Amino acid sequence: MKSLAKSVKPLGIAGATSALCLLTATTVFAHGQPLKATRPAPDTAISTLPSGLPSQSSIVQALQDLPFSAPDIQVPMIPSRPFNIDQFGAEPNNLSPAAVTANTNAINNAIAAASKAGGGEVVVPPGFYVTGSIVLQSNVNLHLDRGAYIQFSSNYADYPLIQQFGQTTYQAPIYANGVTNVAITGGGILNGSGNIWNPVKEFQLTAEQWNTLVQSGGVVNNQEWYPSTAIEQDPNLIPFMIFVLNSKNIVIDGPTIENSPSEAMYLNYSSNIVVANVTIDNPWYSVNTVGINIASDSNVLLDHNSINTGDDDIAINSNPSSQPFTVNHVVIENSTVWNGHGGVAFGSYTNGGIDDVLVRNMSFNGTEDGIRFKSAVGRGGLVENIYLDNLQMQNIQDYAFSINADYNNLSPATGSLSSLQDVPQFQNINVNNLVVDYAGQAIRIAGLSYAPVTNVSFNNVTFMAAQQYSIVNAQNVTMQNVSYQQATELGVVYHYGISGPGPLGNG
Repeated sequence: MKSLAKSVKPLGIAGATSALCLLTATTVFAHGQPLKATRPAPDTAISTLPSGLPSQSSIVQALQDLPFSAPDIQVPMIPSRPFNIDQFGAEPNNLSPAAVTANTNAINNAIAAASKAGGGEVVVPPGFYVTGSIVLQSNVNLHLDRGAYIQFSSNYADYPLIQQFGQTTYQAPIYANGVTNVAITGGGILNGSGNIWNPVKEFQLTAEQWNTLVQSGGVVNNQEWYPSTAIEQDPNLIPFMIFVLNSKNIVIDGPTIENSPSEAMYLNYSSNIVVANVTIDNPWYSVNTVGINIASDSNVLLDHNSINTGDDDIAINSNPSSQPFTVNHVVIENSTVWNGHGGVAFGSYTNGGIDDVLVRNMSFNGTEDGIRFKSAVGRGGLVENIYLDNLQMQNIQDYAFSINADYNNLSPATGSLSSLQDVPQFQNINVNNLVVDYAGQAIRIAGLSYAPVTNVSFNNVTFMAAQQYSIVNAQNVTMQNVSYQQATELGVVYHYGISGPGPLGNG
């Protein structure tokens, strides 16, 4: 293999503000100061107590060797006092409408009783439970015993209509708003009945699959199938699977989440969050089914998760609030992602600012992009101090590493930071110890002429890819010990049958 730094000529560099610097020593920036590459922490799974809650010592261990101050994460102190849902009238292994009502009431009444008692563990024993929306309350651990299977109802009437972000939607299957000290633990399964919510595009299926789907009912509009007229007319009705809003001290540890209506886990304006040992499994063709969305959250740990979904596996978004960086102190580690649009995606909403994020010890398999930064004027902000370390990627359809400040071609070609509102700015991004065993293209960096991408370093990186890289409107891109080998992937059936990355500025 030839060294990229020595053998590859710069491609696609344009504009007086653009510069590509291929240096023999990598400069890694932390708040404007040089920093050594991060050292991966030991790959030790989060250990759990009998209640299913993680031990505080394992959280501390998981937050070792960070390039920024450790997130202040404390495991919520929830009493182990049991509240078994069968004692509140739950009816397992019963598919009747009456059982759905009984199970919905039993789970929510047990949660209310536990919270009123000062906290407790709401136990879902082994069995099959069909239920409507579950509302979490403070100081409650919803614990799913191994063998417990919660199937959320296929009847829209079992989900109250609520106002959310100025729109009418159905309440999430699991909903938490303004709570403290809340957990979902155990080895059970949560199934969101995504088939009654999620649209499907015709081009994603074979002719036989499409005909079978259409014959099942629903509505077809412009080569897209909708499960009902209501969803076709107003997709905003589709709820998130697990929605946590304005809350703190949250733990989700152990369960499997499958077939979600839209985003499997949407964590919004919340803090002190641990998501560990979770499996998320959605069909690859499912629409808007982000695995975990860290949306304007701080002090977050994602550890030992496996995510296979139809949108970004892990997304990080920020919207403005009273604090300058609505996303900060985030650690994502020791996990595997599959099939999503982006394995880990920053944006497209970044106008609340993103600061101090570490992604390490990760495996990416068959995602469209590996690491993707995406935003546009009108939804952009400052994204800085991002650290990516010890990542392995295989069969990446488009870009192994991508920065795009003109997502969906929304950014005007001219302007300035002072004349435009919410301009994307990407700076101080550090990539260390990355191995890519095939991608459509190794690197794509596309900044704006009035807001160039600044200070991106690549250190100890090996690419096998069909295309090398393109860099537009970037300053101080540095590479050390970076190699590239042209490759053609054989024997992999990609989701969309693509022939390589699309035009610059898309995706």
